[in-house]
Amino acid sequence: MANKYMTVAEQINWIDVAITLTVKRINTTNDVDLYNMILCQLEYILSCLNDNGSSRGRLSDINIGQLAVREFEQNDEEYCDALKKSYFIVHYMMGGLKVPVIDNRGNIVR
Repeated sequence: MANKYMTVAEQINWIDVAITLTVKRINTTNDVDLYNMILCQLEYILSCLNDNGSSRGRLSDINIGQLAVREFEQNDEEYCDALKKSYFIVHYMMGGLKVPVIDNRGNIVR
């Protein structure tokens, strides 16, 4: 088990980074539908983290981790990493667990 856990503020920061990168890509691409779908998922995650009364029941529908690997891993490492980090948070949220801190290589800090 991890000994160190992310604060909600740290989790929100990770999601904000992913949202910022998504908006940049929306403004510079023709494939707006894919990015809009990702943006909707990120905004939903953010609303759950901000506890805006959003039901967490749809967290299991989040697929940004799969999209990251399938669509972006080969040609957009920065964006892929941001989406995978966002999904990392979702994975723990679905189980009602604290989100562990990870190092730069993606290992859980113990």
